[in-house]
Amino acid sequence: MSPEDINTLLLKSQYNHINHLDEKLDEVTADVAGLKGEFNGLKGEFSLLKSDVKLLGTSVNTRFDLFEKNIELKISQASNTNMRCSIGMIALIVTMLKLADMFVK
Repeated sequence: MSPEDINTLLLKSQYNHINHLDEKLDEVTADVAGLKGEFNGLKGEFSLLKSDVKLLGTSVNTRFDLFEKNIELKISQASNTNMRCSIGMIALIVTMLKLADMFVK
């Protein structure tokens, strides 16, 4: 083999190697572009999830506030009813004792 043939073979093998690396680089570039698109899609989904969680938190807080006010109202009503019954019982007992005192004398 002549030196020119050797140089030609070396150049051809280097060209094939560079061509192969170029193809691999194109594949990697396409994969990175695909991953970037998928990442942007996930980013959008996480943004939607974040807004859903905020909305759910607001809804839970609103329901808790309504529940708390409802409980306070029921406690207040129960306390008023209990107080009325207690005052009524005291008035009845005092009246009964006054009547008993009037009949005993």
